[in-house]
Amino acid sequence: AANRVLGVANGAVVDIGGGTTGVAVFCDGEVVYTADEPTGGTHITLVLSGRYGISFTEAEKLKLDPTRREEVLAAVTPVIEKMGTIVREHLRRAGTPVEAVYLVGGTSCLAGVEDIIARETELPVYKPRNPLLVTPLGIAMCSQV
Repeated sequence: AANRVLGVANGAVVDIGGGTTGVAVFCDGEVVYTADEPTGGTHITLVLSGRYGISFTEAEKLKLDPTRREEVLAAVTPVIEKMGTIVREHLRRAGTPVEAVYLVGGTSCLAGVEDIIARETELPVYKPRNPLLVTPLGIAMCSQV
């Protein structure tokens, strides 16, 4: 559904949600590979909770606090790096050239995540202005067909 909005021809859409990270690889606009991994924003929140000794709810607020962006990113960079290596492995398994990665989903709203994923995948990474809305908008567009 996200591809309907993004128009990816030869690339990958990576949907980093709360509980999972989905990878869809496209070749000539068609899906040729998909995967879903059990890691996402909830994992990041749990890392923050453990690091700071705070509740899950407090850690979620911390994760979303724009004034503490750099601090949060420094704390969770290893988790995002791991997500990047997982994505890289799925792109390798897909067996088709990937020109770029497009990040969508709520967790991709975390500032700086695109730079880490780019470093880990060694590919250009793009994040739309409102990555949280891409998948729901794509689903809505598909249902109108």
